[in-house]
Amino acid sequence: MFKGTNWIGVIVAGIVTWLIGALWYGMIFKDAWIAATGVDPDAAASSGMTPMILGFGIQLLIAVGMGWLVPRMADGWMGGLRTGLFSWVFLGMPVQAYGFVYMTEPMEVLPMDFGYVAVTFMLSGAIVGGLRFGPKSAPA
Repeated sequence: MFKGTNWIGVIVAGIVTWLIGALWYGMIFKDAWIAATGVDPDAAASSGMTPMILGFGIQLLIAVGMGWLVPRMADGWMGGLRTGLFSWVFLGMPVQAYGFVYMTEPMEVLPMDFGYVAVTFMLSGAIVGGLRFGPKSAPA
């Protein structure tokens, strides 16, 4: 099922997108996200490393999905980026939207969360599509 998967690209994509999440929510949008969600940073810090580990697992799972999908849909960096974009628009964004439509997610968080997930889908696609070592293998 995963024949032809670019595992190096998958691992790199998982790490890179997880690190971007740390920058996105920990530095770039930290104050805006805290203000919009009302999360107490001290209480969040007391939860330990579990959220960070789970967050990495989620990014790795997205990268595995892209590692399977990209070779079947496109080739290279740009093909992977387009596959990631389409995957986010038609799969990721609609699933994310449920949190805003039916749940209690504050609307101020929407651009931050949508932006982060769009970036991670597109970047994961680009990395697994373009980061190649050795000959390219045909999808199975």
